[in-house]
Amino acid sequence: RFDLNKIYAGYNDGVLFSKSGGKDFVQIIIEKNININNIILDETQTKAIVLGSNKGLYKSFDNGKTFVKSGL
Repeated sequence: RFDLNKIYAGYNDGVLFSKSGGKDFVQIIIEKNININNIILDETQTKAIVLGSNKGLYKSFDNGKTFVKSGL
């Protein structure tokens, strides 16, 4: 089940993440000059995140603490 207080937003070098419903955000830097086009949250594994970007796909299985480049 999704936590509605968690918000993910793409920005220049990665993702902005909030677990307070948008009151404050933490920067998760993926790679310099990356453009995040899509953010997909897996509803069966609440810790899984897939990012689509201009530099390929990135996956995380720990709520976005770490991302690994995958595929394309």
